[in-house]
Amino acid sequence: MPDVYRSFLPSEADLADRDPRSGSSFSNAATDVRRKRRALSPDEFSRLLESARTSEVQIQCFDGETRARIYTTSYLTGLRRAEIASLSPASFDLEGNPPIVTLAAGDSKHRKEDVLPLHPDLVRVLPGWLEDIPADQPLFPRLAKRRTWLMVKKDLERVGIPYETEEGIADFHAVGRHTYITELLRNGASLVEARELARHSDINMTMRYTHIGIDDQARAVAAIPAPRSPQPPLPDQNPWECAGSDSGGKACHLPSSADNGVTMELATVNEKNPCGNRGFHLLCQPLALDGTRDEKWRRRGSNPRPATFP
Repeated sequence: MPDVYRSFLPSEADLADRDPRSGSSFSNAATDVRRKRRALSPDEFSRLLESARTSEVQIQCFDGETRARIYTTSYLTGLRRAEIASLSPASFDLEGNPPIVTLAAGDSKHRKEDVLPLHPDLVRVLPGWLEDIPADQPLFPRLAKRRTWLMVKKDLERVGIPYETEEGIADFHAVGRHTYITELLRNGASLVEARELARHSDINMTMRYTHIGIDDQARAVAAIPAPRSPQPPLPDQNPWECAGSDSGGKACHLPSSADNGVTMELATVNEKNPCGNRGFHLLCQPLALDGTRDEKWRRRGSNPRPATFP
């Protein structure tokens, strides 16, 4: 075979990656990292919006205000660039309960119609964005053909936020969709809810979009309710109470089997032996920390075992 054609053939390493017998998995982020991305913090995203809005230059044919609207839509919906490009005023139902955005099956990545709830802040600003736009016209014309990563990079650089760090790059997909999914989990959404909102078929894919650092872990740990320390008994409270007696040197009594109110003296209560010498498990009822009788012992007391005597 001529060498000119060999350059178009896959290498042995490529073939091994594609061979299912090799054990390689495309879902393994550690072995299949196509592009390492990072999520923005809420403060960084706010600075990105301010950078775009105060910019007096156009980037990729969009002015600063339009770029800020595109970033906001991506961040508050988690939609991909092509999906945002397909949105029109007809896509939104702002009067619904809850307000929703509908993505047609032909515009969704997984080719199914998607219905997503809208963030309250987006519901508040959308009427102003949608006015004067025909119902069937795109909200952001030609967005699918634009280099959105370049828009984000230049707007980040204006406010001193690095486009690339050790954690990854902050391109359009990162500052929008990655940040959206990460913030869902940071603010109390379950992993199942995040997967549904991200429209992932596999929860492992959702995990790849989640960027939880040591600060997030520390906040999660601090939110665990601390156990309440048991309160010691009051100084004048005896932790054991003798059945049928108020102690203080008095005798413990046990009701006789005959229902005639006659009681039988079993032992004398004293400081060393507050419940007498016999029938300890029958006569003594432990008090709970709040001073009330324990329920388990109360039930036993209502139906005591027969007393045995030597």
